[in-house]
Amino acid sequence: MAWDALKKWFEIKPVVDPIYEVQKLIWNDAAQIEVRVKEVVVEQLEIEPSSVTLQAQWYRDYFCSDDVVEVFMCCEEVFGIEIPDDLFEYAEDSESVGGLVNFIQQWFDCGTPAMLERYQHISVSIKHPSGTVETTLQDWIERGPGSQDIAHPSRAKDLRTGESLPLNVVPLKYRNDKVSWSLIERGILGDPWK
Repeated sequence: MAWDALKKWFEIKPVVDPIYEVQKLIWNDAAQIEVRVKEVVVEQLEIEPSSVTLQAQWYRDYFCSDDVVEVFMCCEEVFGIEIPDDLFEYAEDSESVGGLVNFIQQWFDCGTPAMLERYQHISVSIKHPSGTVETTLQDWIERGPGSQDIAHPSRAKDLRTGESLPLNVVPLKYRNDKVSWSLIERGILGDPWK
């Protein structure tokens, strides 16, 4: 009876995990995820909140690998997700706090209006065999590589300031590179253009 009410409330098909759907409703705001990850880092590493930035590197700015593993395990528990053991191996930016935040945001596919608005102000250079093309991140997310399967973002910048941005502003599943292909193939991320 309760399962039927839950399915009806969330309009879930039986093949969808209802717990994931509830978590997705709870963690649907990218900013909220960022704040909570930073809180976990502060709690687990027992450091000052002011020292936790998105650019902070795990092994350069914080403690040993055991401490980082504890942060990841705590995030798995808090968000109810699975962080692959080899995340560092597959994702360059996972070596930073921002990389972990980005991974968790993508797990829940945070396409909030505020995030989409931000994507209009980010330009990405799309590299492909014929050269490089500039477009907005929002346009890249909506259209993808089209027939150019190997096209991928290679640089990013803020259109308002002209400032270069780290490539991790492009959500992982939209990078169309070895890292995203591997995570999509393993079922960790959904295929954005299928």
